[in-house]
Amino acid sequence: MKPPRQETVVKNMPIPEEWQGRPVSLIDVLLRIRQEHARGRPLGFFFRGMETTDAVASFETGYQACSRYNGIEDTRYEAFKDWLLQMKRETSSEGWHKTYLVEFSGDHSKAIQKHLDLVAEFVAQEPSSAPSNTGG
Repeated sequence: MKPPRQETVVKNMPIPEEWQGRPVSLIDVLLRIRQEHARGRPLGFFFRGMETTDAVASFETGYQACSRYNGIEDTRYEAFKDWLLQMKRETSSEGWHKTYLVEFSGDHSKAIQKHLDLVAEFVAQEPSSAPSNTGG
């Protein structure tokens, strides 16, 4: 007998009005995910039903690749990565998704939350905390 087939339901969420007609930094997207998650929306909603650090890291890699392919340089996200290295001493060659997963003994939710909280901390210390264009 075959095991029951599992389906992932993905709903479309409207694009925030302030994002329409402009390139959107991955920082803005991660902040939105953090905000929606704080309101009770499961992380899997954003990552095709998966709530793993690998899913989030893959999403970030794909978003960056898509931006580059479309000629968009996300200087804000690059500044975040530099900030992690300089201010937080995050230097693991394995990436945040592996490092935080070990730090939280395999708890994906806590590891992802730390990453999203660091994004918010970075934004809070920016000269202007308002969402910005991705261009330099």
